[in-house]
Amino acid sequence: MVEGQSKPLWSGWRKVAGLSIIGGIGGYFLGKFAAESVNDGGPLANLVGVEVALLVSLLYIMMGLFVGLGSLSPRVGAALLNVEDADEVREEGPTLRLSAAGCILIGISLASIALGGAGGLLAPTMALLIGGVSLFLATLLSVSIIRKSEELMRAVMQETASASYYLLFAVLGIWSAIAYLGMAPAPRAIDVLTAFWAAPLLATFWTIGRRGMMAPRS
Repeated sequence: MVEGQSKPLWSGWRKVAGLSIIGGIGGYFLGKFAAESVNDGGPLANLVGVEVALLVSLLYIMMGLFVGLGSLSPRVGAALLNVEDADEVREEGPTLRLSAAGCILIGISLASIALGGAGGLLAPTMALLIGGVSLFLATLLSVSIIRKSEELMRAVMQETASASYYLLFAVLGIWSAIAYLGMAPAPRAIDVLTAFWAAPLLATFWTIGRRGMMAPRS
């Protein structure tokens, strides 16, 4: 009888598709906001070339808020997150909240540095202080999450770290090589920093996708 019951409308691949559409729309507006902020007349018009850095930082912050919101309510979490049911949200709630806080702090660290450039909204010293403290706190949270994680998640984290290294080596290494040969502009400091923040994000999705962990669980 249980197998014959129809699944809720908001489940399976319909849930994944719906969340993907929501994420795509959100990403579009985040990108638009980041681009318009540095255009002529925008609040960050004095900064040059920080659009990608701001977009990456906003993605981290939005991911953290998304997961954090889902972790606060089992019912909401079951609808927003790729989990079996509300019981899993209750069980994993503390870890989800730590992950959410870590994502937000990582986003803040990059955003503060990007906003502390010449003509930015933050003084360089303040930008460095906020960025350093945020990254330090995020690191402490990451260590706590690793200690509380099971063997499978630790393996996923190790694979993500390895993939991040190779991705950074490929992107920054090739870019630097062709720049040295005079075939492309050299990467700026903000480009290098953005790559260090973006690589783990891309590597995470690649790793969990490779392991089949992005498939709908409810």
